[in-house]
Amino acid sequence: MAETTNQKKSNPESEEAAKIDVAPQMPNLLEGFTAEEIASLVRAKEDIEKGRFSDITDEHKKLLFVKWLLDHDKLGS
Repeated sequence: MAETTNQKKSNPESEEAAKIDVAPQMPNLLEGFTAEEIASLVRAKEDIEKGRFSDITDEHKKLLFVKWLLDHDKLGS
């Protein structure tokens, strides 16, 4: 079992080589953005990852709550 675990460890040098091979093929997605805009995008990405931002509207949240009330017999239909 230990041998299998050791085989699964990644080689940092090969990962770096893979990044170098792919890099020229990928377009620079941030080209044309100012430093402030990039910082804002990074903050938004972090907020989304941490669950601080959601595209669910307040109305949708209310409808989900009413559905929960109905599903749990807390509200008569």
